[in-house]
Amino acid sequence: MKQISRVIAMLLVAALVNPLFAQAGKQVEPLEDKSLSVAEYEELGIPSIKKKWQLNDYKKAADVITQLKKTPEKLPRYQSKTSGTVFAKFIDTRGMERTIAENSHSVVEQMKLSMELVQCLKAIAMVYTTAAWPKNSLTVEQIELEEPMLAILVKAQTGMKEFFGSLDQSDPQYPAKKKSYGTMQQGYGTVIGGLIVVLADHVTVTPETRKRHVEIMNKYVPDILNLLNDDLRSNYRNRLEKFAGTEKDAHVKKLLDQMVSKVKP
Repeated sequence: MKQISRVIAMLLVAALVNPLFAQAGKQVEPLEDKSLSVAEYEELGIPSIKKKWQLNDYKKAADVITQLKKTPEKLPRYQSKTSGTVFAKFIDTRGMERTIAENSHSVVEQMKLSMELVQCLKAIAMVYTTAAWPKNSLTVEQIELEEPMLAILVKAQTGMKEFFGSLDQSDPQYPAKKKSYGTMQQGYGTVIGGLIVVLADHVTVTPETRKRHVEIMNKYVPDILNLLNDDLRSNYRNRLEKFAGTEKDAHVKKLLDQMVSKVKP
């Protein structure tokens, strides 16, 4: 369990924080939408988007997207007329949650499968990160990929808190298990810190993608913070509250205020 917790903590950071930090401060050139048709992506190896995907299907999709790294104009694009339905499969949160529910019979299995799916999404996000995109902008695809990752993490975090809460405190191994859980919580905290950094980055985040980023944060961050220990929760709540106090965009400020209000003091 200790090893699993460490791996999970590292994956949390690698999946959500690294792809966003990799782009921070970069100015890149515009990229046309020359994405392929659904049939062409399936010919390359992406599983049929009409069926329910299992873990291996997500892995195959991530492999195909990785192979397109050198021709980023062919990547599926969010809401594209030619490839939007393919990208929609990458961010189908309900489909992923169903896959996890149908293929895991314990909290530990749920966590392992969740992290494997997050790894697939991370691999896809990294390809979009290293592609050439509109100047001064994180891609809308990167921002949209945040949602399924955060949704999966909330479910996994809830399950793990219940699991660790049910452990026998008289067990000689309990202190080590408790420490492992603390390591995992630190990983979640680092993810929240990364999301806040992106929010503060006016160089690579356009007003539109920034607003969408905050909308996604508002949907999932309070749940994540409320599952952390008191010190971590208080730290990140205070950071969000401070940010809200200086925010100039009315829509973003409203969302930040909502976010703070949903987090326990």
